[in-house]
Amino acid sequence: MKINHNLNAINAHNKMKINNNYYSKTMNRLSSGLKINSAADDSAGLSISQKMKTQIRGLYLVERNIRDGIGLLQTAEGGLSEIENPSLQRIRELAVQASNGTLTLEDRKHIQKEINELKDGIDDIANNTEFNGIKVLSPPTENIPVIGTADIIFIVDNTGSMGPIQTQVANNIVSFTQSMLSKGITELRIGVLSYYDNTYTKHEFSGEKWTSDPLAVAQVLNEISITNNGSYENNMQAIGEVVNHYDFNENTPGKNNKHIILITNEVGDDNANIDVAKTLLQDEGIQLHGIFNDSFTDLKSVVQSTGGKLIDLSSLDWGANLSSVIGTHIGESSTIIQHDKMQTIYLQVGPNFKQNFKIELFDARTHKLGISDLSVETIEDAQIAISTLDKVIELVSSRRSRFGAYQNALEHLNNSVSIYKENIVAAESRIGDADVSEEMMNLTKFRILLETSQHTLVKSNEVMNQILSFLNE
Repeated sequence: MKINHNLNAINAHNKMKINNNYYSKTMNRLSSGLKINSAADDSAGLSISQKMKTQIRGLYLVERNIRDGIGLLQTAEGGLSEIENPSLQRIRELAVQASNGTLTLEDRKHIQKEINELKDGIDDIANNTEFNGIKVLSPPTENIPVIGTADIIFIVDNTGSMGPIQTQVANNIVSFTQSMLSKGITELRIGVLSYYDNTYTKHEFSGEKWTSDPLAVAQVLNEISITNNGSYENNMQAIGEVVNHYDFNENTPGKNNKHIILITNEVGDDNANIDVAKTLLQDEGIQLHGIFNDSFTDLKSVVQSTGGKLIDLSSLDWGANLSSVIGTHIGESSTIIQHDKMQTIYLQVGPNFKQNFKIELFDARTHKLGISDLSVETIEDAQIAISTLDKVIELVSSRRSRFGAYQNALEHLNNSVSIYKENIVAAESRIGDADVSEEMMNLTKFRILLETSQHTLVKSNEVMNQILSFLNE
């Protein structure tokens, strides 16, 4: 017998603490229904589960977004249906009637009055068909905010002739970037591509092709090495390289926010690819600005064809001039009114970035349909009206079909989202939800072990009492 250390009691006490901990965790799982109640329960499982929950919550909202989109399309299609029949069909009937030679001028004037009323009705439908305050058959009448955004790519010639002015170029581009940010441009994305002798380098900023950090731009520019190779025709090829390999933002309404700035000191007179570059830039809505010497007549024609600006490379502070030029094109955050531009609706149909569905709305007002001045006051006018109305009815029918196709696509998307949500909920449940039957089994086991360890601890303490009894004897 030992007095100083009751080893049996210590062992029983340790076991009791362990069993009590397991018992408490099991009780937590049963009371919460969750297998993972803290990061200590399963750190990897917790991370996976939280990512899945983010997706699940997004998917619930996506389903609502899709249903709202379907509702918008049904509203737009319903409005077009009323415009097509009876309005357009009735106008055509009247045009056919007015084509008859048995009618007098007075008769046709009465027919014209009814047609005018029907046209007013079409405009009423187009202007008043709304979904959640959004006009779906006519442009919005409220002011549309224009947010200052810009994608700007510098194409830097790194041939030998640029060596003496490399630092000047870097400083001016950094100055330009700082100036643009100070103008209140809410989203500025700068990219840099350097080239020589059919070799193009798309420089990255911490793994990204875009940055708005002037210091990051400066670091990249200072790391560009100058070579002795290069030719004039590489300029146009570099433009094609930029257009094909950089993901530009969408243009802001009313503004041209895609810009390429070509910086070169190379002299040449080869016209190769000039026309191709012009077409490519114009098709993509990109403005080309040139920072080069006065002798580049061919490059000037490309710049001017896109509405860009020419700046003298020898100017020490061309960065400030460039900022002034492009800042005017982009504009600070402001408000303009777009009376004749239909909205494009983007539905968020996925839980992640840029998972969008594009809906192009249709302007159904009479002047956009081409019937605002429709006349049947002469037989010739009535004949022209019949031909015009046939085309308009076909146009409206095709737009109704497009809205129907949008709706079918969204319904398929909704079914896909529902299946995806069901599967990801099931997967998250397997990770995070507690199995009640298993936890009840564990609860019974740990309760018995806890009671056993408590009983053992009591018995171990009784041994000490036996020592006292022995000493008393």
